[in-house]
Amino acid sequence: METQTHLSLAMVGMDIEGGLDAFAHDTYLGHDHKSAAPKTPQRRRPGLDIVFGALNDAGLCERPEAVAVLLTVDAGQVPAGPEIRTRFMAEYFARCGHSVGPICTITEETSAFKTLETARQLLTDGQVEAVVIGEGRGLDPDGGAAAVSAAVVLKTLAAALGDRDRIYAVLEAIALVPQPAGAEPEEQAAVAACRQALMSAGLLPEAIDYLAVVLPEISGKMGAGFAQVFGGADSPLHYALGGGQDGGLRSGISSLIQTALAIYYRFLPASPAWPAPEQLADWQDSGFYTLPESRPWLSRIDRPRRAGLQVNEAGTAAHLILAEAPGVPPRISPLLARMPLQLLLLVGQDPGEFEARLQAVQSELETVEDLAAMARRYFAAFAEQPSRPYVLALVGRNRDEMLREIQRACKGIPEARAGNRDWKTPLGSYFTPAPLGAQAGIAFVYPGAFNSYLGLGRDLLPLFPDCHRSLERLTDDPGLLLREAQLYPRSLERLCRRQLEVFEAQLAEDPVAMIESGVGFAVLHTAILRGYFGIEPRAAFGYSLGETSMFYALGAWQRWDSYAALRTSPLFRTVLSGPMQVLENFWGDGMGAVRWGTYVLMAPPERVRERLKTEERVFLTHVNTPEEVVIAGEEEACRRVIAAVGCECFRAPASHVLHCPAMQSAYPELLRLSDQPVHPVPGVAFYCGASGYTPVALTPEAVAPAVAGGICRPVDFRRLIEQTYTDGARIFVELGPASTCSRWITETLGERAHLAVSINKRGTDDHTGLVQLLARLVSHRVALDLAPLFGVAPSAQPLQATPAAPVPAPVPAPFLRPRLEHALLLSEAHSSHLQARQEGLQQIGALVQWQIALASRLVAPGPGPDR
Repeated sequence: METQTHLSLAMVGMDIEGGLDAFAHDTYLGHDHKSAAPKTPQRRRPGLDIVFGALNDAGLCERPEAVAVLLTVDAGQVPAGPEIRTRFMAEYFARCGHSVGPICTITEETSAFKTLETARQLLTDGQVEAVVIGEGRGLDPDGGAAAVSAAVVLKTLAAALGDRDRIYAVLEAIALVPQPAGAEPEEQAAVAACRQALMSAGLLPEAIDYLAVVLPEISGKMGAGFAQVFGGADSPLHYALGGGQDGGLRSGISSLIQTALAIYYRFLPASPAWPAPEQLADWQDSGFYTLPESRPWLSRIDRPRRAGLQVNEAGTAAHLILAEAPGVPPRISPLLARMPLQLLLLVGQDPGEFEARLQAVQSELETVEDLAAMARRYFAAFAEQPSRPYVLALVGRNRDEMLREIQRACKGIPEARAGNRDWKTPLGSYFTPAPLGAQAGIAFVYPGAFNSYLGLGRDLLPLFPDCHRSLERLTDDPGLLLREAQLYPRSLERLCRRQLEVFEAQLAEDPVAMIESGVGFAVLHTAILRGYFGIEPRAAFGYSLGETSMFYALGAWQRWDSYAALRTSPLFRTVLSGPMQVLENFWGDGMGAVRWGTYVLMAPPERVRERLKTEERVFLTHVNTPEEVVIAGEEEACRRVIAAVGCECFRAPASHVLHCPAMQSAYPELLRLSDQPVHPVPGVAFYCGASGYTPVALTPEAVAPAVAGGICRPVDFRRLIEQTYTDGARIFVELGPASTCSRWITETLGERAHLAVSINKRGTDDHTGLVQLLARLVSHRVALDLAPLFGVAPSAQPLQATPAAPVPAPVPAPFLRPRLEHALLLSEAHSSHLQARQEGLQQIGALVQWQIALASRLVAPGPGPDR
C-alpha cells in the first residue's frame, strides 16, 4: 500500500539531543552527530526537554494548549505502551501547569514520518495551532517520562507566514511505500516513493536541487532507478547526493532536521563516507555528484531551494520534498561561533602590562575546558573597555595552540616594544605597540581579475548567509556569477590531486570565469566586512580589472547585466585572449599569429623603460612596486628586454593583451560594458588610474571611461598607493584572492606607518583568513564590531539589496512525463486505501476532541478536592 500527501507544512521549531546548533555544525563538517565527541560537556536532556526546546524555538512554549504532540516510540524497546503514555502525560501536564493541550501518543509506530498525515489533518482542520512530532527512544533511565531525542514543530504554511514565524523549511509532500517481499524490494519501493512525492507536489524532477538518501547501503540498482527519475539529457541541473550509514545523515526526524538546516542556512552538506567506486557504476551519467566537503547552496532567485529526502525504515520507503520558505536568509549562522579557531582579546592601558597578564591567562588556560566560552568572556571584558589603546589578539584552535601562542608572546612582545615594531605569529596572533587608531583612513583594495582558484570562498556564504542578498542584488543567478561549478568541481568519486590540477588549469584558461568569480567574491568579502563587522572605507582602488570589482563591491554599480555580456562577447574569448585577434588589427596582416608573452621582472620601472626604447613590440603594462614590473609583447622581443635588463624574472600566470596600445581597438566594447547606472556611495573616494590617479566622480559619464580606459592603459599601482597614502589612507585591506596587492603595498610604503592586510590567502581557509585579518585590525584599534565572531548579532546594519522576486508557492500541475505514468496508475489502484486512511484520521480527530473536552473538565474549578 502506498500513501502520498501534499503537505505545505512549515517547520517553525526544532530541537535535537545535543543541541540544534551543535547538530548544524556537525552536519556542515560532515560528522556523525551521534558518535561525534562533544566539544563541551553536555547536560543530559531526558524526558520532554527536547519537546519543550522545539516549542521554545517556535515561540510556543507559553502556549502549550494550542499544540498537539505526536510521539513515536518503538514498542519493542519499552515494557508497555500504557506506561509510556502515563509518564509522558504526567510530565507534560506538570510542565504546562493548568494549561492542558490535546495529546496523541503513538507507541507502536517506528517511523515518525507516518505521523505527518495525522499532523496535517489536525492542522488543516483547525483543531490545533501547531503540532510537535517527537521521536522517542524508550523510557528514561532515571524513571522519568519517555525520553525524546528529536522534535519538530509544524504549522500550516499560511499560518506561519501570517505569524511571521522563522521557517526552517516547508514540507511540500511525502510518500510512504511499503517494501514488499520479493526481488529487489528496497530499490523498487524507494524509487516508487520518489515518483509519488513528486507527483503529489506537482513538481518535475528538475525542481529538486539536492537528493539526500539515508540508507545503510546504497545499491547500484537504486542508483539506476533514481537516474531514470532525475537523469537524462533534458535535465539542466546536477544533483548533490548525500547520505550513507556513517556519512552524517541519520534516519527519522534527525534526517528531517538535518535537511531542513541545510536548506535554511543554504549549504549542501558533505558526504564523506560514500560507497566505493564500483558501487557507483550505475550512478554514472545520471547528473548526480557527491560532496566530500560542504559547499554553499546557490540557486536562481526565481526558484526556491528544494531537497528530496529518501529514508527507508521500518519496512517503509519514505520520500519527503522540502523547500525553502519565502523571505530573506538568516542574519547569523550557528556555524560561525563554533568554528575551531578562537580569538582571545586582552586590552590594556599600557603595553607593558601584557607581560604580567599573560601569566594569569596561561594559568587559566591550563585548566579551561571550553576555549570558546573563555574567548566569549574575554570579548565581553574587551567590549566594556573601548577606550583602552592597546590590544593583544591571541589566535588558536585549542588549548595547546593557545598556550604556545602565549609563550611566543611572552618573548616576542618585549622585543616588539623595544624595536617599536609589530609582533605576529604564523597562526595569526598579533600585537602592535603603535596602533594607527580608529581615525586612521581605511582603503579597500581590489586585486586583479585572474586570481581565482579551486575552493575559493567555500565557507563564506554558510558562515555569513545574509550575504546571499548582496549577490542577489547583482544577478538572478548567483551560482553562475561565482562560477561555483568550476570552483567546486563535481564528481561521483573523490577527486585525486591530478584531477584537481586539470580542473584548475581549465579554470585558469577561462578568462570570463576568472573575471566573474573575482567580482563575485570581491562583493562577498566587502559585504562581510561592512555588513557584519561594520568596517567602512574612506577610499577604494583596484589593480587592473579590480576597478570593475571595486564599483560592484561597494554598490556604485548594482546589476551585473551589463558585464554579463562577457559570456557571449568574443572580447575575452578570441580578441584579447586565445588567438588574440586584436594583434592583427594593431600590427597588420600576418601578425595575428604572433607569440605573445607576459613576464614579471624584478627591476625598477625606469630601468625597464630605458630598454624598451629599442623594442617596438614590447610594452610596460604594470608597475607593481618600485622594484617590480610587468612587460608583455612579442615573445622573442620580451626575452631580449629581459636579457638586456639582466634581472630576475618569471612568466606571469595569466597572459592577455591588456594595458597596452595593442588593445586600443577594444576600447569601444569595454566602454559599452561599463556604461551602466551609477549609484552614490557616501563617504568613499574611488581612485582610478585613468582619472589621473585621483577620485572619480560617481556619474556614468565619468565612471565608464575611467574603467574602460584603465583597462587600455598601463597600470601604475605604485602611484595609486602613493596617492591614497598622501590623501590619508593608512590601513589597506585587500578584498579578493591571492594576497598580492598587500605585498606590493608593503614593499612600496616600506617603513612608513601603515598596515596592509588581506582577507584571503590561498592555502588558508576562509574563517582563518578572516580571523587573522580582524586580529590585526582590532590591535590597531580600528573601529569595528567583533560580536558576530562570538555568536552575537552584529550592530552593523545589513547591506540593502534589491528585493528578490517572491518565491512562488508550489502549484500542482499536470504530470506529462511518461516515466511518471506508473506512479499515477499506482495512485488510482490505492484510492480505496486512501479513503480508509482518511476515515482513520477522522477517528483520531474525534479522539483528540474528546481529550480536549476531558482536559477542560479536569482543570475546571470545582467544589471539592476530588474534582
